[in-house]
Amino acid sequence: MNHLFSFFLIMSQPLISEAALFNEYSHLTEHEKDELNSPRQFGSEYESDRLTYQFLTSWNNEWLNNDKVFQYAAGSLGSTRFYTQGRFRFRENLTEKLLFQLSYFELGAYDFIRNSFIFEFIYQYSDFLSLSLYGQPWTLKKDDDIGVAMIFSIERESQIRLYYTLVDFSYNERNEDNSSYEKSPRTLGLVWRKTNSKLKEFYELSVKQDSSIEQRFSNRVYSFGSQNVSFDSRTRLNDDHWIQSEISGIKSFEGDTLNTDNGIVRWEYKTFDTLVQIDRPFSQISLFGLRAHYAQWNSARGNVIHNNLLPHVWWRFWRSESGKELHEAQLGYEFTWHRGQGDSTLRSNMDTNNNLEHRANLKYGFIVSEKAHFNLLLTFDLDDFGSGETWEGGSMQYSFVF
Repeated sequence: MNHLFSFFLIMSQPLISEAALFNEYSHLTEHEKDELNSPRQFGSEYESDRLTYQFLTSWNNEWLNNDKVFQYAAGSLGSTRFYTQGRFRFRENLTEKLLFQLSYFELGAYDFIRNSFIFEFIYQYSDFLSLSLYGQPWTLKKDDDIGVAMIFSIERESQIRLYYTLVDFSYNERNEDNSSYEKSPRTLGLVWRKTNSKLKEFYELSVKQDSSIEQRFSNRVYSFGSQNVSFDSRTRLNDDHWIQSEISGIKSFEGDTLNTDNGIVRWEYKTFDTLVQIDRPFSQISLFGLRAHYAQWNSARGNVIHNNLLPHVWWRFWRSESGKELHEAQLGYEFTWHRGQGDSTLRSNMDTNNNLEHRANLKYGFIVSEKAHFNLLLTFDLDDFGSGETWEGGSMQYSFVF
């Protein structure tokens, strides 16, 4: 009942969901668990970095409606890390009723570190029901995952997927070190998706729980877990206008119950994220929107709270067509209001109260055809324009349907 109550608690809150569109294969990892107690990494411009470097929301339609597709994006977060998003899928019918799917997913930032290679077999039991068996192998056998799912086809372009994953299912038997699970990881979730390839519309609702885990070492016991709710959509308003929204709520915790230095140490991390955009791909003002983000870290040592508002706009100032090829250049502007609160010893020295940030982005886009898109993006800090801090980095974004 506590887990169910937590789900309703998250759903009742005003909720970019990076994990959307592969939530059913992802779970809280040991790497992410280690990041939960690190608000020191989050400066005033981190959420602007995420907004700048993430996948284009419009690309989700290509991902949902094609059997063979590759998409990737990477941008610099600083001297030691990139923000990365990658996904690849190859799907082929082996028989009339048996489908094979090979998928790869990557997501990397300060609060997400995920890398998944999924082999999946889907058997169509009836027009209404399909059954899935999937697995994620890794060079360390202790990290292998296996899962099952029931897929309900409500109508031609609408599905509900109910899934259950045994995470690190051979951890205790195949581990090379002295750690073991007292409570093994489990992930339970539900995803509803509806697509319309003709109108380039999609909807996705995802609810997921990573069970509470207990991991024992020789001198300590760790516990960690996570819950996630997200909703993504792209709805056509008229011939060349779409409204896009991404909403998510995540609650995670990490505890070290046998820490000889500090006694019982526990961190709880909660985020609520909302993005709304108007996409106008054939207009000079090609996109504008607003993102709102809230994050809170709680611990016995103190709390840290972040609030962010990020209005943004893109203006196309050059466009050239040659046959099926399209070249274009766009200028983007992002404004960030950031408020950081809490114990200063737990926060980054780049986490400034009531900070106002201004960023300019320059993007070159090359569209080979309907199936291939490439973007090269350069970003500049307008607050330090003319100094050595003007240049902030860049990213590349690539989508290919084959």
